[in-house]
Amino acid sequence: MKINPLAIYREEFDKSAILFRPDTGESFMLNRSASFIWKQLEKGSGREEILAALAEACGGLPPTAERDLDTFLARLKEKGYLAE
Repeated sequence: MKINPLAIYREEFDKSAILFRPDTGESFMLNRSASFIWKQLEKGSGREEILAALAEACGGLPPTAERDLDTFLARLKEKGYLAE
């Protein structure tokens, strides 16, 4: 997965963040978990690496973690924040 080079990430004081696409004027709010995932994507991490990082940071994963991650990544692609 590659981040769209036009995507701008801005972290807020509470670790939430905003993604912005200047080419479309659209913004997308990220909660703390989504912001954590975005930072993993910036490092070049793939799906399995992101799941491992989440498990380490959270002391384990809830049963829905894989599905939730896949849904989030699909939404980022749909919104154009991730390139193919």
